[in-house]
Amino acid sequence: MSKYINSLLEVLKILASSAQVQLRYLNGLGNPSVDELALDFDDLFLMAPSKLEVGELTSQQFKNLEDLNSMFDQISGVDRYWTASSLSEDREWEEIRKLASVCLRQFN
Repeated sequence: MSKYINSLLEVLKILASSAQVQLRYLNGLGNPSVDELALDFDDLFLMAPSKLEVGELTSQQFKNLEDLNSMFDQISGVDRYWTASSLSEDREWEEIRKLASVCLRQFN
């Protein structure tokens, strides 16, 4: 498996995890800013079109990543989604977890 896929899987696992696990991850980074979760994904998503082009991602994997990215686009710029409490309280974060889980299943 490529370094890109390994990195993507790591990020997807965090995004699919519970709010508690996500907060532990952020605290481990020394920066408990919730937007770091989206930034980690975005860094990898930006490379996804080229990975699709060279066959490192399937079209279904890419589509699922696009769906997840669209969810982040929907909550982008809305401050209430980027707090520690929002991770466990907002349905949008639950939807992000579900979409990340769907993405992960595509790699099995």
